[in-house]
Amino acid sequence: MREASFTPDMADEIDSLEDILKEIHRESGWTGVAAFIRQSTSRTITVSESHYLQRIIQKLLIPSNLWVSVVGLMFATGLNRLNIYKSQRDAAKQYGLTPAAINAAANEWLETLDLPRNEHFKSEAAVASYKKNGKENHWRSQCKPPTKA
Repeated sequence: MREASFTPDMADEIDSLEDILKEIHRESGWTGVAAFIRQSTSRTITVSESHYLQRIIQKLLIPSNLWVSVVGLMFATGLNRLNIYKSQRDAAKQYGLTPAAINAAANEWLETLDLPRNEHFKSEAAVASYKKNGKENHWRSQCKPPTKA
């Protein structure tokens, strides 16, 4: 008995986006092109949303303090406004956490989800300035070595 053979659709792999849009326009006009763009855009958004959700779930499954991760996510996404927390310090008091832990978790979420900084975070320039000042103007560097008698 002979096995069925498979012949891939080479035209589908070779056609550029311009060729596809021309063909759709020829067959169904601008309405078809608009429908194609809408469908492609919604598919792209759905894939992007599923990647975000996948990243969130993976990060929440890491063995750590779940409350710190969740509150950090809340501040990274700006959802703290729904819970009426004006600052990370207020949330830290409410949940029995430290503001530094919340800030560190929120920064990790910003990096993981590639989110822009919001009003709860210092600007990149301010962070660089604080780091530079902490390294150059540290009390240890201001101490004079003991003199030998």
